[in-house]
Amino acid sequence: MNDNIATPFAKPLYVMLKPAGAHCNLACKYCYYLEKNNLYQNSHRHLMSDEMLEQFTREYIEAQTMPQVLFTWHGGEPLMRSIDFYKKALALQKKYAHGKQIDNVIQTNGTLLTDEWCEFFAKNHWLVGISIDGPQEYHDHYRVTPAGKPSWEKVMQGISLLKKHRVEWNAMAVVNAYNAEHPLEFYHFFRDNGCQYLQFTPIVERLTEHEDGRTLASLADNREIPLADASVTPEQWGNFLCTIFDDWVRHDVGKTFVEIFDCTLANWMGVLPGICAHLMSDEMLEQFTREYIEAQTMPQVLFTWHGGEPLMRSIDFYKKALALQKKYAHGKQIDNVIQTNGTLLTDEWCEFFAKNHWD
Repeated sequence: MNDNIATPFAKPLYVMLKPAGAHCNLACKYCYYLEKNNLYQNSHRHLMSDEMLEQFTREYIEAQTMPQVLFTWHGGEPLMRSIDFYKKALALQKKYAHGKQIDNVIQTNGTLLTDEWCEFFAKNHWLVGISIDGPQEYHDHYRVTPAGKPSWEKVMQGISLLKKHRVEWNAMAVVNAYNAEHPLEFYHFFRDNGCQYLQFTPIVERLTEHEDGRTLASLADNREIPLADASVTPEQWGNFLCTIFDDWVRHDVGKTFVEIFDCTLANWMGVLPGICAHLMSDEMLEQFTREYIEAQTMPQVLFTWHGGEPLMRSIDFYKKALALQKKYAHGKQIDNVIQTNGTLLTDEWCEFFAKNHWD
């Protein structure tokens, strides 16, 4: 069997590696992960062993049904492991690849980057994600060292080194109650520093005391628990995104790529978005159906379903779509066409399409 030919039901599998566990050289005030060390109070060293690295590499590649395999290195701070560790990782990937394409991406706070690290990333074509919360004032408000010292200047030095060695990089920025009030200054900082790909992550955390010393609430803490001071409100988050979008859509489409905008556009167009959190919701489906029909000036309305692979949504999803089309048609003729790769078609799907006259 050719491993480079995906099966009809092939899907990528992603597992995030944390080779340094929760260890980090920073102590960001909102960090959700540093306190995970308290879960292992009988062990103070949580580094991935060489044996675990090899076992994971082999099993992770074997579990893939696609010809491409992505290794995602995260933390804590993954650069607290040596370059030799990652050279071992590359050797193991090569050993167990069996013809598959292997790619690597690493998320770092950027403060430990050196010429040596950047040469390694450039030579091996790694994508580097930098955690940085915008201009210095906003970044240093929460992202500090264990001694409470600022970290922004070190991060910017790291970004300069990535540019020097032509390493592909993008940014992940935490949006919190402090910086959410300055959306354009925040966005322009990334755009003007040459960041082409940008991800916003809003802080919404609840705080409560646990016996082991942890303070972040989990889903198991289902009682009413107040939000942490750093958390953004729904109003702040909405205003932040809308303000940036209005600027981005006028000036930066096709030049700066903002993940949440790309995923929202994918939903709007009926395309499977890049991350599962952005699958089209029932609310979005209804809003789109109503507004799309209302916008038509002709008596015929054509819905075109595309992908990704649109049959990765269930038949029930499309039954809801038909019900909403009927609800908002107001006498207009509604037709549907769907573009599929054909590999997921079943008798049930074909009966549905025949019954409802879909092309």
